[in-house]
Amino acid sequence: MWISGYELQRVQNGNNEVIDRVDASQTSYSLTGLNNGEEYSFQVRAYDDGRAYTLSDIDDMSTDKPSSAPGPPGIDTDCTPDSCSVGVSPPSTDDGSEPADTCFIITEDLDGNEIADRVEVSLEDAEETVSQLINDLPDTDIVCFSIRCQNSQGIGQPSSQSCENISPEEEEECDPDDAVCLLCSEGDEEPDFDFMFEQTTFQRIDPISEPTVEVQFEIVIQSDASFPIDTRA
Repeated sequence: MWISGYELQRVQNGNNEVIDRVDASQTSYSLTGLNNGEEYSFQVRAYDDGRAYTLSDIDDMSTDKPSSAPGPPGIDTDCTPDSCSVGVSPPSTDDGSEPADTCFIITEDLDGNEIADRVEVSLEDAEETVSQLINDLPDTDIVCFSIRCQNSQGIGQPSSQSCENISPEEEEECDPDDAVCLLCSEGDEEPDFDFMFEQTTFQRIDPISEPTVEVQFEIVIQSDASFPIDTRA
């Protein structure tokens, strides 16, 4: 069968609109001006100088959704006074955005101001949380972190801010009324023991000047350590 060419039609709401007629030697066609993320339907039929032939079946196709920078990633922090472990969860791609390939951990103060260099974390082939240890912490009592990730479209939205108290715990001063504290106050490590008292009445405890305990009680000491105790009723 000899034909003159092809007729391309767009199908919309049950109606056909002729888009173009092309020569029989042309077997593809590029249509511009379409919207991203929409579905379109087309039909094609051959024609010659005398008549047009039967239309093809309807062919449905969709244009790609617009790609965008990543959304906010997930964040999880766990800190000690010396370091912080920051967990990075990849941003969702449910909005059609391409996966993030890199994230940046941002060290901040409570007001969201950056106070240290950003730490880069690779998300290549990562499907779950990636943990990054931060050792170089700022000289502050409270440190905060946020995360931003990027793909080929740019750097995306920040995560929520996560703050941690990294101030060292203060050492407790020795209580003069604490027998255990007094017994260990000369530099010995605190022994591991348990006291069990019955009818306890303390009269005087001063084992630093003299290892003597004047008490009225029955005492049982369970310990791996040994130290002098003179119990007098």
